[in-house]
Amino acid sequence: MNLKALILALLFTNVLYGQPNNNDLIYFQVICGAGAETAQEIQTLKNLVNLKDSISIRKKLFEGSSLEQVLSAIVLKHYYTDGFLKPSPEEHKKIRQVSNSKKKFMLCFTCTYHQEGKVKHLFHKKKYLLSYGIIKFYLFNFIPLA
Repeated sequence: MNLKALILALLFTNVLYGQPNNNDLIYFQVICGAGAETAQEIQTLKNLVNLKDSISIRKKLFEGSSLEQVLSAIVLKHYYTDGFLKPSPEEHKKIRQVSNSKKKFMLCFTCTYHQEGKVKHLFHKKKYLLSYGIIKFYLFNFIPLA
């Protein structure tokens, strides 16, 4: 096999099986894979929730990555429902925008549960309640064993 064919084969394989482009997919990795890894953005939001740092969470809603914006919207909706915070008009508008996003998401939870869909479905469709609940449970309740 010549070198050009090998390079083309490797590039083609990477396109087919490589990690998704961050602009194309919001990936919720929660205690996933052999290393039971959780995405850094999810860990960061969990730490902010534990610290009750609503200022940083609100900032991530506007300035964070797509994943951080969705996570912030989930956290802030919870805070608003519980009466812990009152949304500003800008926050309300941004949460509505995030929760109606047509971006695709994928959730992997402990390699036993996997779901894909659009972000707006995560917030508004019964079929996606388990995914929404897993994310919310991890952010607010999960305590690592180690």
